[in-house]
Amino acid sequence: MNDLGFDIDDILSSSGTGLLTYQDEVRDELAEFDSIIRDYDLSAMQMKLATYVEERFFEARNARRAEGVDEEMDKSARAYNDTYNPEDAAMVAATSDIYAPMTKTKCRGLQNWIMDILANAEDKPWTMTASPEPDVPGWMQEEIVQRLEAEVLANGVTGDLAQMAKQMKELAKKHSAELANEATERMEQRVYDQLLQSGWRDQFRQFIDDLSYMPSAVMFGPSVEMRRKLRYNGDKAEEIHVPVHVLRRVNPPDFYPAPGSSDTQTAPYLCEVRVMTSSQLLDATNLFGVDQSAVRKLLQKNPNGHTIADRQSADRPAGVTNTSGPARVYETIVYYGAVDGRVLMEHGILDVDPQGHEEMEVWVCDGLVLRALRNPYPLQRRPYHSSSFLKRSGKFWGTSLPSVLGNLQRIVNGAVRNLVRDMSFSSGPIGEYDIERMVSEDRVDEFSPYRLFAVKPDYTQGGASAIRFQRLPSNAQQFVYVYDRYVKEADDVSGIPAYVIGNPNVAGAGRTLGGLSLLMGNAAKGVKRVIADLDKDMIEPIVTMFYELNLIYSPDDSIKADAVVVARGASGLLQRELSQSRAAEVLPMLTQGAQMGLVEPAAISTVMRDILKSLGYPEDLVIDPDRERLLEMLGQMAGSGGGAGPLTDGRASSSPGMSQPMLPAPSPGVALDGRSMPPPDPSAAERI
Repeated sequence: MNDLGFDIDDILSSSGTGLLTYQDEVRDELAEFDSIIRDYDLSAMQMKLATYVEERFFEARNARRAEGVDEEMDKSARAYNDTYNPEDAAMVAATSDIYAPMTKTKCRGLQNWIMDILANAEDKPWTMTASPEPDVPGWMQEEIVQRLEAEVLANGVTGDLAQMAKQMKELAKKHSAELANEATERMEQRVYDQLLQSGWRDQFRQFIDDLSYMPSAVMFGPSVEMRRKLRYNGDKAEEIHVPVHVLRRVNPPDFYPAPGSSDTQTAPYLCEVRVMTSSQLLDATNLFGVDQSAVRKLLQKNPNGHTIADRQSADRPAGVTNTSGPARVYETIVYYGAVDGRVLMEHGILDVDPQGHEEMEVWVCDGLVLRALRNPYPLQRRPYHSSSFLKRSGKFWGTSLPSVLGNLQRIVNGAVRNLVRDMSFSSGPIGEYDIERMVSEDRVDEFSPYRLFAVKPDYTQGGASAIRFQRLPSNAQQFVYVYDRYVKEADDVSGIPAYVIGNPNVAGAGRTLGGLSLLMGNAAKGVKRVIADLDKDMIEPIVTMFYELNLIYSPDDSIKADAVVVARGASGLLQRELSQSRAAEVLPMLTQGAQMGLVEPAAISTVMRDILKSLGYPEDLVIDPDRERLLEMLGQMAGSGGGAGPLTDGRASSSPGMSQPMLPAPSPGVALDGRSMPPPDPSAAERI
């Protein structure tokens, strides 16, 4: 046990799932650091490092505020929650505080659209491809050399030796490519399993929610955390801590990149305010590099939690603004980035370049360094990934969807407020009464059927009523027109049209299957850009980091090969989603072609399989996989239909004496008009 509170030899061993365990690298680093700090004042050293990290955090926080990102986050969150900004709330206080949920509808439409394409797709939105020319393994090269040496010893140097060496080299390359493809397939399945175990689906959904209404969304991982697990050791069940891979969505207001940053990897540093409970801090003491004594000192010093001073309440998650009570949360600054070599030398770390930089991971809470170690990830990558709805060149923070719709939302709100006010004025008459003619003024303003008022006679003989009413004209149609006009304008501005989120009121071509497919294809151009950014900024980097960690730390050599991660959300999955309806439209045309002998019946089976597969049905259970039996059944159906025999194109059938069958024409159905179709009649299916 050293001065930092951990046992150097207590290092978790590597597991078959490729968990990040550092092994010899961490042991050597901790041993070296343990020997260096013996001659230094540890408390003073930690204080200097904590001060350095806190200075970087406040620098990033002030830069983010000056850039107006905090204000945009606040406005975007209010728009997403159907709440007026303070300045607008003061303006509408005298009228009505009704808020039209146009922005929230668009945000939810974007969330559902992306989730349908990526998260709910049949295939995963990424793949791994082996290198087209993998290196020949060393053992294979040695075997080639040994065979050539044996050939020379047996027959001497002949003219065929060079040709033999060339052939053996080509065979070795081909065999290496086959081995690489098999290893890549196993690696792909391993990474996919690790993604599911790390909570990918739930965290990805939360990430997409942030992307829909925040300037940027942030994901952290893959990282290793210690989780509690029950294990039976033969005598009794015991609770143990095991390392697991995790992915975690980061609350965007809690993320502070360095000033002038454009992405997470090239930024000078990154700061995250990680909200942790006392239990989470104690569990973290089982991680590498965490100072157990500093954690316990923090808990003893702040039993009711600790929050960073001068953080706006809007920057904190709900329920975290008060440190008292049972929550006891601790806002910890997690720093990933470069630290000047001279600063590290002042802290007692001497094996660095004083003019260079060292990538570090540092946790600081209330002036205490809870964790400090060199960035352990391969190539010193940072485990933060970010993307935006609308990127801005050279900027880390993009433009949120509520900001894009901000002016239109204000116009729509104004139309709705005035519409409600106009309807209230025109909902009933405005009356007046002659006070001189009223016998009593009690309850004059209360009206009910069959109510009688006692009035005095009109001495002027004018014939005027003592009580008169007039109705104000209604301008509701004009306000409804303004509302509809700018809601439709929001479709074009946001790139998320109404029919994408299920609006059935689509006129013209949108009421047909083919026309709706064309409209969906045009609308998809906007979401393609968003998904392409997701591919490049988050999906590919996360999968690549899983691949690299397995490549280095997994003891299973059968999954290791030179491979490239390719995200295919924008290029493949989206196109497949749009082509499903087109395939269903082509099927009747192919059926008619089969009746004319122009199309093989097996081709219809292929299209039907694709449609069933895209819908998630097991195609082999719906369609007989035996092609010969399928053709025979189709021929029997055509023969039982009567009439002129089936038309053929003169080609030989797959079975002797079997002609191309004529399929029955599809029965006419109800035209698609955007509404749900009634379910089919089961008895009709039995008759067929």
